[in-house]
Order: sequence, then C-alpha cells, then structure tokens
Amino acid sequence: MELDKTISIQEILANDIIRKLEYLNCFEFVVIAGGAPRNWLNNKPANDLDFYVKLKPEFNTKKESLGFLLQVILKTEFIELKKEQGYEEFIVFNGTIDGNEIDICVDKSGTLKLEDILVSFDANMSEVAYSKGIFKVTKAFMKGMSNKTIKYTGQSKFGYKQKEYLEKV
Repeated sequence: MELDKTISIQEILANDIIRKLEYLNCFEFVVIAGGAPRNWLNNKPANDLDFYVKLKPEFNTKKESLGFLLQVILKTEFIELKKEQGYEEFIVFNGTIDGNEIDICVDKSGTLKLEDILVSFDANMSEVAYSKGIFKVTKAFMKGMSNKTIKYTGQSKFGYKQKEYLEKV
C-alpha cells in the first residue's frame, strides 16, 4: 500500500506541475517522459520527474528568462544545468519539490515533437510519456512490456546512456 501511495503522490505532483506550466500559456506541450512514467506503469516509484516542454514560437527567444519564471510559478529554486551534465538537445533547469528531483527540459531547436522525445531514448522501455493521467507509448515500449525485455539502441540524443540508469523491469 505504501508503494501505491508514493506513486499517487508523485502523479499528483506531476499533474500539478503540468497544470502550472500550462497556465503560463507559453508551451506547445508539457509532458513527463522516460523513467517516471515507465516506473509508474511497472508499479514502481519514480527516481525523478523529467518534464519536456516545447515553447510556442513567439516565446522561443526568451529561453534564458525561463529559470526565473519557473522559480516564480513553481515556488522553488531552479538552476540551469550545464551541457556536460547530461542533456544536449535541451536547456535543462533542475530543482527539488517536496523531496522530488525535477528537471524541466526546454527544447533548444524549437522544432521538437512529442514523437521525437519518445524515440530519442536509447532504451525501448523509456519510450513513454505522461500528461494529466494519459500515457503515450511507442510500439517498441509495448513490445518490451509484453516480453519484459529491454532493447538498447545506444542512440540517445540526451547525452547519456540509459543502460547505466535503467533497471530490469
């Protein structure tokens, strides 16, 4: 029962953050992808919450001021991570809310699509996104779930190898 409570609390926090970020009305989409939704679908708590956002074109030139805006709307300090700390395709703001590590990953190119995020992980079992109670998965994720197998492509666009972080389902 305690495990279900932890997952439920994380989903409530995730939905609250998504709602607040959508309230800003400057993003085309806001999702959590990778480890958190994968773990929730496997009845495990998330290690962290990684949000992926795409700015609307009219806000794309204001990426640098996002850290301050995130701090105001989410009421916690966010620091911008350096490129060598992980993700290469994104400006990443890191903070902690209620003991949960939060990364807000902002698309640098302005051309990102949700499908691009899903297939950019180097493990099929991370090709999953979540937003407000709805999960979106790839065929490779579904195959991995049904077979309980993990396939590594080694093709991560996020600057690290999932094999180092991903537990066997």
